[in-house]
Amino acid sequence: MRAERRAPAHIAAFLLPTALLLAVYAAMGMWPFGDKTILTSDMADQYVEFFCALKNGDVYFSWSKALGSSYIGVFSYYVSSPLSFLTLLAPNEYMPAALMLLCCLKSGLIGLAFSFFYRRRFGRAGTACLLFSLCYALSSYVAAYSLCIMWLDGLIWLPLILLALDRTIERRGAGYLTLALTVCFLSTWYISYMIGGFCLLWLLFSAARGDIPWRAAGDTRLPFLRALGALVGSAALALMLTSPVWLPSFLAMFSGKLSDATADYPSLVNLDFSFFRQFLPGQYSSITSAALPYFFSGTVVMLLAAAFFFLRAVPLKKRLASAALIALLTASMWLSPLDRVWHLFKYPNWFPFRYAFLLSFALVYTAAEGAQHIFPRLPRLLRPALLALTAAELALNGFVILRGVDSQFHYESFSAYRAYYSANETLVDAARRDSGGAFCRIGATSDRGFNSPLSFGYPGITHYSSVYDKDVNAALKSLGFAQSWMWTAYYGSTPATDAL
Repeated sequence: MRAERRAPAHIAAFLLPTALLLAVYAAMGMWPFGDKTILTSDMADQYVEFFCALKNGDVYFSWSKALGSSYIGVFSYYVSSPLSFLTLLAPNEYMPAALMLLCCLKSGLIGLAFSFFYRRRFGRAGTACLLFSLCYALSSYVAAYSLCIMWLDGLIWLPLILLALDRTIERRGAGYLTLALTVCFLSTWYISYMIGGFCLLWLLFSAARGDIPWRAAGDTRLPFLRALGALVGSAALALMLTSPVWLPSFLAMFSGKLSDATADYPSLVNLDFSFFRQFLPGQYSSITSAALPYFFSGTVVMLLAAAFFFLRAVPLKKRLASAALIALLTASMWLSPLDRVWHLFKYPNWFPFRYAFLLSFALVYTAAEGAQHIFPRLPRLLRPALLALTAAELALNGFVILRGVDSQFHYESFSAYRAYYSANETLVDAARRDSGGAFCRIGATSDRGFNSPLSFGYPGITHYSSVYDKDVNAALKSLGFAQSWMWTAYYGSTPATDAL
């Protein structure tokens, strides 16, 4: 297919999920379509403040984080994605709207990335390409975990990394793979770990399918081992290139979350048979640690993925390989030892099954492969009708999930956020004028979250993130400041501690 014929399909794969997710937000009454925002849970207490803090220019150290401490962990874990810097264009009092639009942009880029992958795998970019790109871009995972906006970058990079891995398998060099892994590590190093694990599975999957011969005549190095070596070498090089960001971040977590005792898996099995309802649309269970996995990507995907295993035109070894990949990802959700591996050997605090997008991808890919044998038999008019029905279903599915989040945790009002931000910005400016330009700390006696010092850029005590320093928190608690779990706050201060 010529480039000029592919371009409209790729553009549509970007625009359709972007527009549909924006329509879902509009139906939810998000500003400017209403007074709600996407601020709830961690998005309200942490992320919006970290994005506001980008304008302060802090990367390795910040006086606004708990007395003044290492900031690289917060920066790299939450906002180091190149896409985050688009929010610099938005005034901080409008940051909730900027983050909503950033979610829409990332959904569109997820669809665009999958369309590139689909076209390369199947050699076409028509209605089917648009259909499956949409299914991946508007999966239940995107709707439910868009609150953790930094994780969405992993969904963008996964198809592109697998494309680069395919080039490596074909012995066309590992440069693209190294580049893709490097940008992925910079964008979201936590999710990159999960993508790296999936890449290893993809190599095994490709070998089991016959895409990589285990042996080649006259070849002293086995093709599979050559591909594995290229993947490991590219990952190692990408890790070295990005080490100024992820290494101090990882080490910083050992001073807090990774060294503190946290909840552990209660049993060997994570799930019961309620898991199977997640194959259906409109399923919101929660975002707490009791939540079920979010991987639904459209009824058409579930039906075609199931049909794939009964297609005699598909070689048995390919069907068995796909079954093994899906079964392993599913078993990882059921069995806590496997689930632990995917979560960096640490029990996740809320937002469980953070790698569920990998199962979404595997299901969408399996459905797309099955569609190559089924779609040509469908009447031409039925294909756009199926696309329209799937678009409506995914939009409604996203709406139900977002409404579930709203019912459980409640989205914050835009007018309340803007009034808070404007009022506190005025107070911070006044405090800075009173200090005469000298260094001073500021403490807020009324906050909407636990990161206002970062948001407004003043030296403060209040802070909450996964990248905290337990020694600093313990010291503040001993002085009488409010401190619990991962957060510390100015509340509890006295004239004596204010004078320190």
